[in-house]
Amino acid sequence: MRKKRHEKLQITNKYHGTKLLENIEVSLPAYTEYLCQLVSNSLVTLPEDKNSMVPIIDFGAGLGTICCLLRDRTQRQIDCVEIDVNLASILKARNFRVFSDISKADPTNFIFSINVIEHIKDDTGTIKEIYGHLKDGGLFVVYVPAFMQLFTNLDSSVGHYRRYSKKELVKKIEDSGFEVTDVRYVDCLGGISTFLLRLLGSRFQMWSLSPRRLAFFDKRVFPLSVLMDKLFFYRFFGKNLFIVAKK
Repeated sequence: MRKKRHEKLQITNKYHGTKLLENIEVSLPAYTEYLCQLVSNSLVTLPEDKNSMVPIIDFGAGLGTICCLLRDRTQRQIDCVEIDVNLASILKARNFRVFSDISKADPTNFIFSINVIEHIKDDTGTIKEIYGHLKDGGLFVVYVPAFMQLFTNLDSSVGHYRRYSKKELVKKIEDSGFEVTDVRYVDCLGGISTFLLRLLGSRFQMWSLSPRRLAFFDKRVFPLSVLMDKLFFYRFFGKNLFIVAKK
């Protein structure tokens, strides 16, 4: 499975985080499958028929790692919003319709965004634009890095403006008109690892991103992190925040 995914990629590194996206796709299959599961679990809660012909939207689709998994899982048509021309070409090669701006896509009842809005300076304006593009009753699913206390040189190197507190992100989403229906932290052990890497410095932060170390985390650490999240930590701490909001 990993080899098949890797063979699909034809990457030129215009976006400086593209190599990291490739490493994540190849080395973190359990992690990306879990994110797909979070999104698909929200998708089936829509009041409309889950097999509706209306495309759903991946806002900031990157390489298409999550929307490829989600398309296979749900058989739904997925449109992608992606501003980077090289990433857009990869998405088109993977048979997605790609738009450089969400206003060019058809209105929909489901938009998800995985590790994107932290890259956007005017994140509030973007959330309001997403709100305007959703149909009434539609859902916005968002996944972002959590806790500015965990901000490292890795965040800066891939263009993050911020990591989010739960209070901050919920307020921005609710101030844009949404009703938040679910909020939880994800990957408590990843959060602890990130805190330790911050203390150790940038050399160790880059060291942690090798495909072999990512694969070790995915196979040995992340399954335990998911279990700990479910038992307790999802309320209080994790490397990321997951939020579902309704229009």
